[in-house]
This record gives sequence, C-alpha cells and structure tokens, in this order.
Amino acid sequence: MTDPMDLVRHFFEAVNRSDADAVAALYHADCIAEYVFTDDEQVYEGVARVREGWAAEFARFAGAGAGARR
Repeated sequence: MTDPMDLVRHFFEAVNRSDADAVAALYHADCIAEYVFTDDEQVYEGVARVREGWAAEFARFAGAGAGARR
C-alpha cells in the first residue's frame, strides 16, 4: 500500500464483506484495541482477540441483504 488511504479502503471493503480475517490482517499482531465496533466496551489484546471481536460483531449485525453495506 503506497497511498495512506489504501489502508482505509481495505478496511472498509473488508468490513462491508464481513471478512473478520481481512479486517484482522490490518492490525499489528500485538495490538490493543478498544471498542472494536458499535456499543462494544471491551479491550482486545492481540490480533486473535480483535478478530474474535469483529467476527462476533459481524454475526450479530449482518448486512441488510446480499451485497449490503454497513
């Protein structure tokens, strides 16, 4: 990625696909993340926990329909 906005594009493309693996791949392995999404009040340590948080969020709030965007 050469354009700093590429990271943002990749992030939102992965979120719109509900792709927890692709979202997690954008985090550092030793990251600490607060509030992964909406009303989440947890702190996630490490990329594996961040991935779990996103996967749970995607399962809880599926898109509105085929090809839907968040």
